[in-house]
Amino acid sequence: MLFLILTIIGSSCLSIVMRLSEGRISGKLSMLASNYIVCMFLAGAYIGTDNLIATGVGATSTFLMGGMNGFFYMISLVLTQQCIRKNGVVLSSVFAKMGSLLVPLVVAIRAFGEIPSILQIIGAILAMAAIIVINYDGKQETAKAHMLLLLLLLLEGCASSMSKIFGELGERALSGHFLLYTFTAAFLLSVIGAVYKKETFGMKEIFYGIMLGVPNFYASRFILKALETIPAVIVYPTRGVAVLLLVLLAGVFLFHEKLKKRQWVGICVVLLAVALLNI
Repeated sequence: MLFLILTIIGSSCLSIVMRLSEGRISGKLSMLASNYIVCMFLAGAYIGTDNLIATGVGATSTFLMGGMNGFFYMISLVLTQQCIRKNGVVLSSVFAKMGSLLVPLVVAIRAFGEIPSILQIIGAILAMAAIIVINYDGKQETAKAHMLLLLLLLLEGCASSMSKIFGELGERALSGHFLLYTFTAAFLLSVIGAVYKKETFGMKEIFYGIMLGVPNFYASRFILKALETIPAVIVYPTRGVAVLLLVLLAGVFLFHEKLKKRQWVGICVVLLAVALLNI
């Protein structure tokens, strides 16, 4: 449970730093590239500079899964930006969060035979309901979902599911290499994107990139650890709604945002969902 709590804290810090960077940077991809450099450095320090290339059993599969995970990281980000332009922030946010919760659950149940209890199923349903309630906005209720939204849901879910897939099919001793390859692939793709968009690597982009990198790495590492001892049907919904709760509270206390009644209702639903998921 400790690792699940730590990954929730890391993921929440990641979202808060992203919120802090809004309006303060001019190059999002260059900031992400700086973030991935930090993640690569931490992953390299974790496995040792004399052991950066995995060898032996599972080396090839680790390389492939890590590279695929990095690809999902970046392509889902690009797709999110496109979805926001076409469908608005609300629908895009709902589909992205639902994907990161639903797809890992389906993978855990269908591919790896994890069977949630009745209370955990209710908790997962409440978690999805909370995501919709908190993100719902009446001003955009007439917006129509686009096929891009379904693709976003799938890609966000694939990115979230890769940790579970590696934990089941990969060599746990190579988890550090899995993270190194993930962040290396994401770094290369973000640099290509930054060059294509002619973004510059300014001091602000580097600063916020460093601030992102530390929680990003540890959130990724701790979820691998959490999945070693806790079923994915508990980890993913709990992480999803707990992070949502912490980010909302950070918005209130750090950014002085005012929550609407439906969001307070959503917070109550989140608390109930977390309780049911962990019974």
